[in-house]
Amino acid sequence: MNWWNWMETTFGATMGAVLGFGLWLNRRKIRPAPDTGPSQLSEGVEWFVLTVHASLLIAVVFLPLRPVDALYDLGLMMGILPIVAVAGGRLWPYLLVLPVTLLPIAGKTVRNLVFNTGAINAQLGTYIYLVVPLVLAMALAIWFAEQAATGQTSRYFTG
Repeated sequence: MNWWNWMETTFGATMGAVLGFGLWLNRRKIRPAPDTGPSQLSEGVEWFVLTVHASLLIAVVFLPLRPVDALYDLGLMMGILPIVAVAGGRLWPYLLVLPVTLLPIAGKTVRNLVFNTGAINAQLGTYIYLVVPLVLAMALAIWFAEQAATGQTSRYFTG
């Protein structure tokens, strides 16, 4: 592991700890709105936004496309689409936490283990490290969204 990976890991762990501590300190102030109306986005729009965001995310991480890099490298657009989708959607809180977050991680794992080092067969490695985790994460996200529709609390999901 080179110094860059250590730096990213340390930064991620530190920021995660700081955010978690801040949430814990303010846990009494974080409550759902007393009257949450129906979601603003239709299910079709949610899936469309997921497709657009995932495509742009894949392009910025794995493909050297200047227009996409100019748009998504700044980070602002990478955050705006999910924020709008989470605020207005029923599925997006679960999709963002599970498959959308997993997508670049699984893709980088496949790139490093399968294509860069050749540690495993390309078809088997792609299936094991990309397809299976993404299918499981998507199924789990949909299951949690269905549970939420039947009255499951957000506390159960976050646990």
